[in-house]
Amino acid sequence: MISVVLLSIFVILLISIYKFGSNPIRPSVLFSSGMLMMALIAFTLRKEWKLDIMQSDTVFLLIGGSIVAFLTDYYVSKKNALKIAEKPTYRKMSAFRLMIILIIQFFVVVLYLIEYFRNAGVVMMLQSFGEVNESIKNDDISIYIPWYINFPFHVFQGMGYIWAIMVPLNYLIIKPEKKIRILILLNYILALIGSFSSGGRMPILNYITPLVFFYLLFSRSQNSKLQIRKYLRVGLLAFLFLYFFSELGTLMGRTERTESAFEIVAEYCGAEIKNLDDFVKHTPRLKTNHIADYTLHSIYDWLNSRFGTTPSAYDHKTIYPFSSINGYHLGNVYTCYANYYADFGLFGLIFVVIAIGISCLFYNKICKSDLLSSGIPNMWCFLFATSIARLFLCFFHEQFYAFNLENWIRNMIVIYFILAFVYKSWNLNYFKKY
Repeated sequence: MISVVLLSIFVILLISIYKFGSNPIRPSVLFSSGMLMMALIAFTLRKEWKLDIMQSDTVFLLIGGSIVAFLTDYYVSKKNALKIAEKPTYRKMSAFRLMIILIIQFFVVVLYLIEYFRNAGVVMMLQSFGEVNESIKNDDISIYIPWYINFPFHVFQGMGYIWAIMVPLNYLIIKPEKKIRILILLNYILALIGSFSSGGRMPILNYITPLVFFYLLFSRSQNSKLQIRKYLRVGLLAFLFLYFFSELGTLMGRTERTESAFEIVAEYCGAEIKNLDDFVKHTPRLKTNHIADYTLHSIYDWLNSRFGTTPSAYDHKTIYPFSSINGYHLGNVYTCYANYYADFGLFGLIFVVIAIGISCLFYNKICKSDLLSSGIPNMWCFLFATSIARLFLCFFHEQFYAFNLENWIRNMIVIYFILAFVYKSWNLNYFKKY
């Protein structure tokens, strides 16, 4: 059955690419690309993971999700596309002010890491970010970061999504002086380094994903023909990233593992299908406190922390235990569909419709904006960049609805002031509705 799933998602993705003119940042293309990559790796291990026979509900979710994603994208966004302006008037950034932002971000990241490990203790400092975060979750230790460090750190982490757009935009389209391009790239790299504090590999992809897809978009925006060489270059870099995926964990301080690099990659991208199939087959009795308690657990928990409302009944470790089969570690991630299925069964695909619809709204706003005529990102760019990462990584676990609304709004506002400082202007059309 995994072969049917793989072939079906591949055909749906081909149709999407054809209908949307090879546009790599269409929401449904992003969503199905991640699903296809997962299905392809799962297919290579179909015998070891016993995927030749799957639950009908699992197959329906995997294929139906990509179908409804495409249909939603097609009817909401239709043929909107981001195009180069005929007579662009790019606003110039201040290299000096970019340097100031870089220096501030550097010190904020350093101070954050110092405070992080100062609270954890000397012994924990010699261990990994992952182990420290695990100890925090288990209440073994508590980490307190002063607000004057924590606040700017998370703002700069939010700014990482803007840098992810500005790097390809300035290197491929605007092409300002070399000093400015380097400063933008260094700011982006610092955001990547800051994401290491999460203790996991996946948060890094939140910044890499929009960078890659906007690179593909901008690299073909001046030429409608598919530039095979650049796609192959991205493919090669993606392969190298996956190959060194396990070494990345060691670099972050995690325990070195004996499995091959491919087996570790398969655990993070591929095993989710087997886990989902087991979850569908043996769906536990789930306690709920709200409607859509598992999909919207982050929102309910945020409301609980702010207003004392009833928290969600969601407990990832209890619902999604670590699993293995025939000596292969499968991890404890089950794709986005597990939460949707836990809430509404097969009707949980409505959450795919909503996620794609919201992302299409952001995408349509960018297409109508002056991003490629002024070169200045706006709030729609920030919102869409965060959506890109969440949509593409839906193959891993549910991320689109797992966000902190308060942090989202705060970062979106503060980023405006950072851009105003860099461009030396308050008139950026940042909040324009279009």
